[in-house]
Amino acid sequence: MKTSSQDVFKVRKSYDVNHPLLLATQAMFDYEDFAAQHDWKTKNPYEQKMKGHLNIQVSKSQRERAMRIFAAIIRIAEHFGYKVVTQVDDTMQLKGYGPKEGTFIVVDDEAIWVRMVEKNNASYTTSSHGWRTQELTPSGLIRLEFDRDYNTEYKLIDTPFSSIEEKLDKVFSFLQQEAAVRKENRIKREIERQKREEEEQRRKEIQRIKEEEKQKISNLLMHSYYSDIADNLRQYASRVEQQGNAEEVEWIRMIADCIDPLKEIKHPILSTQEILSLLEVKETPTRYEINTVYKPFFIRR
Repeated sequence: MKTSSQDVFKVRKSYDVNHPLLLATQAMFDYEDFAAQHDWKTKNPYEQKMKGHLNIQVSKSQRERAMRIFAAIIRIAEHFGYKVVTQVDDTMQLKGYGPKEGTFIVVDDEAIWVRMVEKNNASYTTSSHGWRTQELTPSGLIRLEFDRDYNTEYKLIDTPFSSIEEKLDKVFSFLQQEAAVRKENRIKREIERQKREEEEQRRKEIQRIKEEEKQKISNLLMHSYYSDIADNLRQYASRVEQQGNAEEVEWIRMIADCIDPLKEIKHPILSTQEILSLLEVKETPTRYEINTVYKPFFIRR
C-alpha cells in the first residue's frame, strides 16, 4: 500500500463531532433510542436528521467506540485522497449487483461497500414444556465487513488478542488491493464486452449481406419467370395474328408488356399484382389435395 507513518492509522480518543456522516449516524442512534422508549404513534424528532448515516450495527455500549473507529477510517481515507460516502453516483464504479446506498469507501473511483457489526453470543434455554429458545447477547467484539469482486467478502474482526483499532493499516492495504483488482477486472470485462459487440455486429452484417443476396436472387427468378410468361404470350399473339384478329393480338401483347419486368407497362384497369396473381399452375390433385392450386415457389404467399 501507499507508504505512510503508522501514526496515521491510530484511532483517536476524540473526533470531529460536526462531521456530516458522524452527525447523521448519531441522529440514527438517537432515533433508535427514542423509538424504543415511545409509542409508534409518537413523532420521532430525529427522523429527518438520520439521512446519510454510516452502516453501523452495534449495541449501545459499543456505539462510542464504533464512532471513533469510523471517524479514524474517514480521516485516514481523506489522508490518502479517498472518500467515504453513503450514496454512489455515476462517477463511481460499483459492482452491478450491489445497492447504490449504504456506506462506501471510494478508492480510485472504485466504490467498496463496508459495514460495521457486532458479534452476538447465542445462549439456549429449555422451558418446562421442552421448547428450546435462543437468546442473542452482544459480545463486545466488532468486525468490519467489505464486499469484494465476484460476491466474496473480506472481514476484519476483533479477537481476544487484538482489536480492530490495531488493524486499520490492514483495512487500507485491502482497499487499495481490491480497488486495483476491480479496475483490472472491469477493464477485462469491458474488452470482452466490446469483442462480443463487434462479433455481433459482424454476424448481423453477414446476415444482412446474405438476406440482400437472397432477395436479389428471388427477384431474378421472379423476373425470369415473368419474362418467360411474357415471351410465351407474344409467341401466342403471333399465332393469333395469323388468324387475322388484330384487336385480340394487340390486347395479348399489351398483357405481355404488363407482365414483362423489363417493360413496366401498366394495365388500364388491373394492377400488376392483380395480373400476376392470375399466374396459377394447376396440377392433378391427389386425394389429399383436392382443388389445391399451386404457384411457383417464389411467388407463393
